[in-house]
Amino acid sequence: MTTPPSTPDCALCIDGVMPAGTHPVLGPVVQPCPTCAFVCHRCTGRGVFPATQHCLHCFVTDLAEHHGLAPLLCPGCHGVLALIPYPPPQEVTP
Repeated sequence: MTTPPSTPDCALCIDGVMPAGTHPVLGPVVQPCPTCAFVCHRCTGRGVFPATQHCLHCFVTDLAEHHGLAPLLCPGCHGVLALIPYPPPQEVTP
């Protein structure tokens, strides 16, 4: 069950989020609707949220175990800004 859009301008908005495409690793992702929800001032709305993951611990563990990656999260909205190698490469000094 979904709620109707808050305004007529939100044709793709479902409960304050809208589809943002499919990421090659994260799968389907969503973003807060810029018309009905807030736009994060830290990432200016670039952060995305995996549509199929609802537990941050499960999400981070799955990325590390299956893909060798860790998410770089926005400090404002906690959206995913990038994926980085995990564990990070060790710096070798001669």
